[in-house]
Amino acid sequence: GLPRLPGSAPLGGDILSHDFAEAAFMRRAGFQVWLLPIDRGSWEEIPSNLIDYAARDRRWAQGNIQHLGLLRARGLHWLSRVNLVCGVLAYVASPLWLLELVLSSSVIILQALHGHQYFVPGSHGLFPSWPHYHDGEIAALLSLTGVVLFLPKVLAAVLALLDPALRRGFGGALRLGASVLLE
Repeated sequence: GLPRLPGSAPLGGDILSHDFAEAAFMRRAGFQVWLLPIDRGSWEEIPSNLIDYAARDRRWAQGNIQHLGLLRARGLHWLSRVNLVCGVLAYVASPLWLLELVLSSSVIILQALHGHQYFVPGSHGLFPSWPHYHDGEIAALLSLTGVVLFLPKVLAAVLALLDPALRRGFGGALRLGASVLLE
């Protein structure tokens, strides 16, 4: 079985999201583990109502965040650790991104309300503090955000276009392309 994480919930106790944890330990034991992009053969059903769906998602979120405790486990393959980190980021990245947006927006709002201070009180400086514009960093961050958001969708569409059966399953190349553009 899987180890119990030290401490109490939400980060300790039984591991609630076990698939990638099991895969990591199986790989450590010498087995090959494959993540196949098919849904045939899966017996997990979608919850029948919103309350059950939310409860399952909360359990998965807690379980994925518990994977932080598994990162220190000895003997795990580096790729298993990457998968565990990706699982954590699936639930943690959005709140962190929201926090970044709120903080950066509040800095911009404060600057707009109070203006730039060219001479900081108490510094006794002879030269003004000119505003700095980081156009390169802004463009890089915007580009990286676009890549993170759109690259998985584009790659999935390319894979679907290359596989005739999968392409037909999406209604053909035109419908698949229209769906990607609408999304």
